[in-house]
Amino acid sequence: MQGLVTDPTLLPAGLVVPPLDSGLSSAQVEQSRAEHGSNALPDSKSEPWWRQYLAGYQEPTILLLMGAALIATTLSLLTGKPPLDGIAIIIAVFIATTVNFVNEFRAEQDFERLKSEFERILTTVVRDGKVERITADQVVVGDIIRIETGTLIPADGVILQSVELMIDTAPIDGESMPKEKGGDSTGEAEQHVLLRGHRVTQGTALMVITAVGTGTAMWTEVVNRLEEGRNNDLTERTPLQERLDHLASLIARVGIFAALGVLLALLARTGLILAGGHDITLHGTPIALGFNGETLLLLVEYLLVAVTIVVVAVPEGLPFAVTISLALSARAIARDNNLVRKPKATETIGQTNVICTDKTGTLTENRMTVQQVYTYHQRFEVAQIAAFKDHPALPMIALTAALDSTASIEPREGRMEYIGNPTESALLAWLDVNGEDYRRWRQTATLEKQSAFSSTRKTMETIVSYEGKRYRLIKGAPEIVIAQCRLIETAEGPALIEGFHATLHAELEAMSGQAMRTLALAYEPLTDALNNPMPELRLLALFGLADPVREGVAEAIQQCRDAGISVKMITGDNIATATAISRQLKLIDSPDQVVLASDWRVMPVEQRRKTAMNLRVLARAVPSDKEELVGLLQQARLVVTVTGDGVNDAPALQKADVGVAMGIRGTDIAKQASDIVLLDDNFRSIVRAVHWGRALFENIQSFIQFQLTINLSALAIVFFATILGLTPEPGEPPLTVIQLLWVNLIMDTLAVLALCLEPPVPEQMTRKPKGRTEPFITRQMWTSIFTMALFFTVVILGLLAFLQRDGAFSLRDSTVVFAVYVFFQVFNEVNARSIDPSRSPFKGILRNRSFLLILALIIVIQVVITEIGGTVGEFVFRTEPLPVEVWLLILAGTSTALIFGETMRRIRRAVAVQRKPVLTSPPSPLSVYRDGESERQA
Repeated sequence: MQGLVTDPTLLPAGLVVPPLDSGLSSAQVEQSRAEHGSNALPDSKSEPWWRQYLAGYQEPTILLLMGAALIATTLSLLTGKPPLDGIAIIIAVFIATTVNFVNEFRAEQDFERLKSEFERILTTVVRDGKVERITADQVVVGDIIRIETGTLIPADGVILQSVELMIDTAPIDGESMPKEKGGDSTGEAEQHVLLRGHRVTQGTALMVITAVGTGTAMWTEVVNRLEEGRNNDLTERTPLQERLDHLASLIARVGIFAALGVLLALLARTGLILAGGHDITLHGTPIALGFNGETLLLLVEYLLVAVTIVVVAVPEGLPFAVTISLALSARAIARDNNLVRKPKATETIGQTNVICTDKTGTLTENRMTVQQVYTYHQRFEVAQIAAFKDHPALPMIALTAALDSTASIEPREGRMEYIGNPTESALLAWLDVNGEDYRRWRQTATLEKQSAFSSTRKTMETIVSYEGKRYRLIKGAPEIVIAQCRLIETAEGPALIEGFHATLHAELEAMSGQAMRTLALAYEPLTDALNNPMPELRLLALFGLADPVREGVAEAIQQCRDAGISVKMITGDNIATATAISRQLKLIDSPDQVVLASDWRVMPVEQRRKTAMNLRVLARAVPSDKEELVGLLQQARLVVTVTGDGVNDAPALQKADVGVAMGIRGTDIAKQASDIVLLDDNFRSIVRAVHWGRALFENIQSFIQFQLTINLSALAIVFFATILGLTPEPGEPPLTVIQLLWVNLIMDTLAVLALCLEPPVPEQMTRKPKGRTEPFITRQMWTSIFTMALFFTVVILGLLAFLQRDGAFSLRDSTVVFAVYVFFQVFNEVNARSIDPSRSPFKGILRNRSFLLILALIIVIQVVITEIGGTVGEFVFRTEPLPVEVWLLILAGTSTALIFGETMRRIRRAVAVQRKPVLTSPPSPLSVYRDGESERQA
């Protein structure tokens, strides 16, 4: 062990380091925990569950529904009627809000279980004079911790003693290369400090814990910025929320104006009836108008009709539709290794314009792999290095790689887990591929002396005895090792190395040009002579190692391009490595798309903003660069998705529209700042989440098209039937409130499940992203809504006029009107599968069994409601049983909705072809021409 740290400035005031061989006593552990707190981080949500639940009632659509329910209930009670409509709306609001809360709460619980995995990691601690293994959350300030290769540092501390200690600090500072720590007590203070989240890649040490839990650097460095970001989040809305807010406002205005119009129409019609010398009736009984209770009751009835108009206008099923859609999509995304912490992110990620991604572990495998080997004057490429079994150099390479190393590898869950230095582990994995078990070499050879790798020497040296011979083995930086070698191994035997220098230099240049990390292996047979006058160190092999790109990532990036999504890689690597990797991924088209972060920071603001839009790779970047890049892109109204794993990535993750934290190597802070946790750290999973998000958006659009067609047609039917006198009585609409609520709420709830279970289709990833600027309800959707609503209104009004040709409106007439309107919506649900006239609503319908089953269920329920008859049917739904022949006529007549819908789609396609402009030059990258319409893209 190297020097004991004695600098008191490295220790918190009042902290006394306990004896290294005994550590803290049990009593001291409890005292420390009481004074300094636990090492477990607090839950990500500090608000009580009931407050989170009540927050769901503050959405504009929910508030609108609650207001309508209150007014409807009050007026119903004033008229002596059961407040069934108000109660139904309240139930709908309760279900939608509760389901949404349960989904978010369940996602948070899943995340907490993921977060607790860190706290269950075992740590070696000295207590009461014994060495114990405890979980990380049990560590306290003052504990003496033993660390070795592979240890994840559980809390902040100071190194007391160390041996050749190398630390991976990437989770905290983003540095990709391990750092040397410890050493003499005279070194810089930073050399002796270890932070929670660091990992030991080489060496051993004793450390004393100086801070735990919320007192650690990984928490305190970013907690204030994260809190500021959370406060900003309270006012920021997702693209879906912005669109729903706008839709709720629009519907509220339309409903209020329509209600006022109906109220004025009823009053005007009353005046006309009186002017014609006829009596005014209330529930079939003539009444005398004047300052009396009967007149007041009639006015209340009129107000109830007006409120019914508002109830009809408001899409009661919309909150439930959004909630169910988010829940279903979140579960589907979870199957693709994405843990959704905030359900709204499932939709937002589908609108992504830009993905800002890390390189290591996301685009690459995060494990060094042998890519090239040069030995015996031969180069072996990737495809050949796994077929090295019979090569004469393999035994000596295996001896050197296995013995001149402190790393190890272990098979786990179908792949090799690296323990220790990643470069050394890569060599051991290469040996394993070629049938050489490093353990066998370590068991059969005797280790005499070993000098661990030093950043000063840039080499590691080991002396071993093997099969009666002694060898000096060296591994390290090629320029250092080659300079020490007098000989080089060739197929003809050892040769002087001077004649090979140019070739070796060329090989190393070629490897470096492909962003490989280079390594040289050499050995020397030792004699028994104390002084060897002529060292015989022989260069054995050159290795080119790299963190290879993940399988399928290049295709996923191309898929993003096809979908109009810009992918930007933000990496701490140098510009040469970043360029090489981006070329392998086909991420860049020209070298000027790779920008050095130091150059970007000194640009004027306007130039930096322009560069942010055009760059594809930001090299030598630090986490603050990522946060600024996200902000500049959002200022351009782009929807930005960001990946990150380190503590310093947390502000960028929270600032992004969708923050995606790495589940395998991500820190607790990064995960808490994220919306989605990527369980496999794979970029392809993000792209699949984008696809699900786009499917979700289109499914919600389909439902809204279906819902608004119902609302608009019901609104028009009640409005014009009242004006034209086609109602049973002046204060009673042609479709009762209960009937309208069945159509608007109960049937729509089933429609949600039918339309929102539509799976993703490949075409969705060939369109440009919606972003924030494209309207929720497109011009094509409005056309479909208005034309279908007009068709239903005209047919129902005509049916009402026909049924009242004799001046009466029977219970059977009411039943027929109700059944016709419901079956129109059944067939219109098929039409709603297409929000684009170029796509047939029948495409893929037979593969969606859920859709067909739900349609069948709606039909069965409607028939049951109609056929139950008796007091329940007459009183609640105003229905009576119908003969079979009438049902057949209703089925045949309402199926014309399919014919009308297809006819309108054909007309719109024909008009679009005629209007489509002849392009003499490529369209602007900000616009995409589709069906004759130029849709502004973010």
